[in-house]
Amino acid sequence: MRLRHGFFTVDCPDACGLCVFSGHPVGDGIFAEDEREYWLGKGLEAIEAWLASVRHPVGYCDKCNSDSRAYYDGEHDNFYCETCHKGMGTPFYVRHAAAFGVTHANIPLE
Repeated sequence: MRLRHGFFTVDCPDACGLCVFSGHPVGDGIFAEDEREYWLGKGLEAIEAWLASVRHPVGYCDKCNSDSRAYYDGEHDNFYCETCHKGMGTPFYVRHAAAFGVTHANIPLE
């Protein structure tokens, strides 16, 4: 997290990485008294979201019959096996979707 000349940035995994959050606090070089908690909280939320997006949970893939790492594809809203690149299936999705911030109706109710 960096505040410089009135511009606040949060880069991941470190400085000069991917900018995951930015904004313009009132203070110039320091936070105004009442905004520090807000901006640092937003920065922390952005870091947590970035970490969730790069996690690779491990689970059983019934397509290639192996325990495999998975990756989440937000565009298609699904988890895919890193070995065979096929969908990991509904049970895997239900177990891991919340860690990626997926909370909508695509998760079936049981």
